[in-house]
Order: sequence, then C-alpha cells, then structure tokens
Amino acid sequence: MAPASLAASIHGRGTLPRRRWRPAERPRLPSTPPPAISETRAVGARTALATGRRREEMMTTERLLQGKVAVITGASRGIGRVMAQMFADAGADLVLMARTTSERPSKLPGTLEQTAEECRRRGARVAMVPGDVAREEDCKRVAQVTADTFGRCDVLVNNAAINPVGRLEELPLRLFQRGFEVNVFGPFMLTQALLPLLKQQPGSFIINISSGAARTVAPGWAVYSASKAALDRMTLTLAEELKPYRINVVDLQLELSVVTEGYMYNRPDADYSTWEKPEIMGEAALWIIRHGDRYHGRIVTIGELRQDYAAAGQAGTPA
Repeated sequence: MAPASLAASIHGRGTLPRRRWRPAERPRLPSTPPPAISETRAVGARTALATGRRREEMMTTERLLQGKVAVITGASRGIGRVMAQMFADAGADLVLMARTTSERPSKLPGTLEQTAEECRRRGARVAMVPGDVAREEDCKRVAQVTADTFGRCDVLVNNAAINPVGRLEELPLRLFQRGFEVNVFGPFMLTQALLPLLKQQPGSFIINISSGAARTVAPGWAVYSASKAALDRMTLTLAEELKPYRINVVDLQLELSVVTEGYMYNRPDADYSTWEKPEIMGEAALWIIRHGDRYHGRIVTIGELRQDYAAAGQAGTPA
C-alpha cells in the first residue's frame, strides 16, 4: 500500500508546517515539527509513488483487512468516517458507533447511516450501533452486536472525542467531567467490553487516537490536553498488560489539526491550507496494521510515520 498523503506531505517539504495563532479563531495547537527528512529519503518516497499505483487501487488490490472486522467510534463524520471508508476499501467488515443518526441529527453534516451506506457501497458488511461511548451500556452493546453479527473483532479504533474549550476559571465542572467521560472512560469501557473477542484473534489491534495536545500547552484546552495525556498513559499500560495475548496496542498521535466538517461548519472562510486531511489518519492506521507488532506499546506520531514511510521507500521495500 502506498499512502498518498504520507508521501505527498514529504514531497516538496521536509518538515511539518508550523501554524500561526490567529486571535479571531478558536485556539489551535502549536505544532512541533519532526526532524527534517533528508532529500535522499524524500526522493525514495517519491520513487515509490512514481509507479503510478494510486492509493485507492492499492487498497482494492491488496485488501489488507480482507476477512477482518474493525470497530470504529465517532464514525458519523471527520476522522472516523474517513477511516471507515478506507478500512472498507481495504476489505474490512465494520461495526460503526456514533451519536449522530438520521433520527438524532446534529447541526453538523454527517450521520451514522450515511457512513454505513458509503462503506457498503465499497463492499463492506456494516453493523451500526447508535450510542455514546461515555455510557457503559452502549459500549457493552457494541461488543454484543460485534459478537452476534461477525463473531470476531480484529481492530478497535477508539476515535470518538470531544473538546470542551474554555479557561479553567470559567469552565463548568460538568464539561470537564464530560471530556474525560468521552475521551478516557469511553476507550476504557469499550476496550474492556471487546477484549474477549480481541483475545481470540492473535495479532489484533487496539488503536487509540490521541493528539499533540497531550504534550503541549494551549489556553482553553485544559480538558482536551489532560484527557489525551491520560489516554496516552492508559494506552501504554494496556500494551504491557496485553503482551501475553499478542494484541497490538498503539497510541496514534496527530500533531496538527485535521480539516473536519465541524471546523468547516464553524469557520467556513478560514484558511485550512496547512491543515491535515482526515485521510492521513486512515493511512497511518493501515500502515500500522500492515507492520504487525512494530508499533506495539508506542506513542506514534504522524511525523514519525512519515519518516518511516520515506525510509521504506529509500530502502526499496514495499510501501
């Protein structure tokens, strides 16, 4: 598989772009670019793409997840929606969870049903579970639906998250609690509920979606930063505990903001030219899965994966 966005990001720029803070906008995380990628490595990555094999063709041909079942939360829009589509292209059957449905719409575009239909058109079998990851009964229902529908789980992507922005002196306690309920308790409860199925598939994956907010400071982002830092520690602990079961546990950390429906709805005229596209997270997850236990027990950034991709291209190994 040749991840187009990973390579495209290397092509023409050796480091991730820095962002400028704009007072009129909602605060964005300051970026910490990875070390510069050498021109030699960049050429290697471009060579890997010069074969003319597009990402979509490679996913259809390779079918990395053929016969596998993936559970993805936050699947109605944004990263979760795109991940579901890309996993379907890679051959996976899917269990999708989200709060937004046609019966309970949001002001933002996208519903669970729309994502499911898009994935079915790609050839995936899809089970939908409307629900809130912060509710234990909903997490248990996801596990039950997964077992009843497919009888297995090979990949769990804990993607659902919220970001209640506000200065600490003004932030209601309930919003602080809600941030941890969704961003930390949700992955904990869903992982716990799905572990019996994951243990039955040696080499299965738990991928927790984290953020550079876990290691940076931005006024107004205390809830998100603290909850993602907690998720990081929980992920690494879980990786140690699950070693005997050969379950690969990875913390996938995005350093820069992703262009999603939410951002575009709230700020349609903003300049998103330096922002990541949601496809980068799907490509990163598929890259991690392709490489087995290579990333187990690690906090892995998109910048690091870009360098690994470039190195693989330089070495002449399949991307």
